[in-house]
Amino acid sequence: MEIVLTEINDPNIVLETITSKKQYLENKSPEKIKQKIAKPPKAKKEDNNKSTVYNLYNDNQRINFISKMIDLPLGSRKAAKVARELGINVRTAQRWWSHYLETEELPFKKTTRITGRHSQFTEEPQRFVKQMVVDNPQTTVDEVLENVTSEFKDLTISRTQLHHHMKNTLNLTVKYPTFETIARNDPDNLESRFQWFQLYKDTDLDYLKNCVFIDEAGFHISMKNNWAWSEKGTQAIVKTPQTRSISHTIIGAICATSILHVVLRKPPPRTSKGKATKTQKSNKGKKR
Repeated sequence: MEIVLTEINDPNIVLETITSKKQYLENKSPEKIKQKIAKPPKAKKEDNNKSTVYNLYNDNQRINFISKMIDLPLGSRKAAKVARELGINVRTAQRWWSHYLETEELPFKKTTRITGRHSQFTEEPQRFVKQMVVDNPQTTVDEVLENVTSEFKDLTISRTQLHHHMKNTLNLTVKYPTFETIARNDPDNLESRFQWFQLYKDTDLDYLKNCVFIDEAGFHISMKNNWAWSEKGTQAIVKTPQTRSISHTIIGAICATSILHVVLRKPPPRTSKGKATKTQKSNKGKKR
């Protein structure tokens, strides 16, 4: 594998070795054997002054939970799993799902308590903000505030209130995103992956014994932030356009037991443009 990643005949591909399997094994620290020491069980202290804290869930969170449960196959509808993904108490989610199965009605909260002034953040601004996040998952709260107040002139909302609605009303969270190139799910790429799977599915291919994994990480001027908005329980995906700017790429080859080789691919050397010949210079100013 080291030979494959170092012996390149193409002059436009310049690779610099970062580490190899030999260097990795020489510098690898020995694995420490952890010895488990049995600890005596701690006596539980009774706290008579402990107060119960209740979580307050809005109707959007309830609807989102029921919708995700309905979208799952019949054998995979685990209320506890979906509740943990959405940050809902497990027992509360199970009670909601039981209520839906019995009555086929959404478990809206029944209350007669006066909640104060009616919110101006109605369905139309909600749809507008949600579409902004879909179009650009890395948009900031300040950008959302500027656009939503420009679109809806009668809407008066502060940055703190908008951030509260994005988290609680729209169920949006900030998380580490998954970057995908626009061409990743192109029909041609999907067809190529399927054909590759069909070719190797019946062979002796074993990821732990006879496979080498090669991956790359690039650095260029179109780097994105390491956060993005998405709904609770969903993956944050950021589409990145293809760029023609100069980039540096780290290429690594590993197997199940060790690092094999890691190289840095540098930009290709610039070719110096040749000087124009006398004939070209003389013909340059002539009119035909």
